[in-house]
Amino acid sequence: MANEFLDLIKSRRSTRNFKPEQVSQDKLNAVIEAGLYAPSGNNAQSWHFTVIQNQEVIRKMNEDLKEAIRSSDNLPEFMLSKMKAAASNEATDLFYGAPTLILVSHAEGGLFSMIDAALASENMMLAAHALELGSCWIGSAGWLFNSAKRSEYLKILQIPQGYSPSHIILICERSGSPAQAAARKENVVNYIN
Repeated sequence: MANEFLDLIKSRRSTRNFKPEQVSQDKLNAVIEAGLYAPSGNNAQSWHFTVIQNQEVIRKMNEDLKEAIRSSDNLPEFMLSKMKAAASNEATDLFYGAPTLILVSHAEGGLFSMIDAALASENMMLAAHALELGSCWIGSAGWLFNSAKRSEYLKILQIPQGYSPSHIILICERSGSPAQAAARKENVVNYIN
């Protein structure tokens, strides 16, 4: 069955190659609005978005995130060597040169707030793709907000009280076409009729 929206879902890929210019304000507003219209448990809308375009703040976040990764003993085994090697490389930019970051925070103590934040993020990434922008989920950003620098960044980024930063979504003008989708795993669906 051919469907434009289903094709959009299937063609969306994570982008790690961005143009240096900022996304237009109209496109950025449309992406944020898509996040605001995500479904949420009990319609709590338990998310908060912080758009970061200040390049000095982004550079500092990159360096502090690399330090948090290097000093972490809480990395999953399959990621340990790869993440520590990347974080030890002075040239590594964990945000891939993206000039726009959207920090997604969730309400603390909310029963579904982390899921709500993830749903909002997917809406934003799909909207970005529909607008021919690139996007990438940066889950490793969580280490920055679980490090000794947490309080400092809560202030710098003006995170409202009662919210906890979760992850970052990069939303930018992409350089090049999206990559082809990898083959989907088989045998992951059961039907109980």
